[in-house]
Amino acid sequence: FSFNPDRFRTDPDTASAAELLLADVYRQRGEELGRWLEESRSAPSEWIEASTSARRALLLTRDELRDLSRDVERVLAEHIQRAQSRDDGGSEPAGQMRAHVVVHFDAFPVGLDDT
Repeated sequence: FSFNPDRFRTDPDTASAAELLLADVYRQRGEELGRWLEESRSAPSEWIEASTSARRALLLTRDELRDLSRDVERVLAEHIQRAQSRDDGGSEPAGQMRAHVVVHFDAFPVGLDDT
């Protein structure tokens, strides 16, 4: 699930629905992170080592932010395509268990009003 909320938040006909959707998406993210916090206490070490949780603060131009967002979306699309190919009859990695994996990605400027 990925969408540009600003397109819907600026339209008076869809603004309130977009706000509700965003609030629910962020609530769900918090629940998923909390669930992983609990499950990671007893998860197999291989899954813990394969997982990541990162926060980075960068000083970027608008164009650099757009490039970063597009690059991450492209990489995600490649992994989604690979997983879907496997689901559609492609080969399963030998001896490897699959799990539902959640990827959260946000990249946005903070403090624009401060400048």
